[in-house]
Amino acid sequence: MGKAVALKTKEVYVSKGKLFVRLTSAPLKHELVMAKTRVLDLLNAEAGTQVVSEVVFL
Repeated sequence: MGKAVALKTKEVYVSKGKLFVRLTSAPLKHELVMAKTRVLDLLNAEAGTQVVSEVVFL
């Protein structure tokens, strides 16, 4: 997602088909929640298959 997001990301893990991303910035979290579908589509497109079915921002 870019350098700005990487700097504000504390933890990333996948469990049961869900991607969990822990962020240190509330405004960034809000922005990513609003773009959740796009994030999911970009991730699965990059992987070439459906790797995750849901993204959860913590």
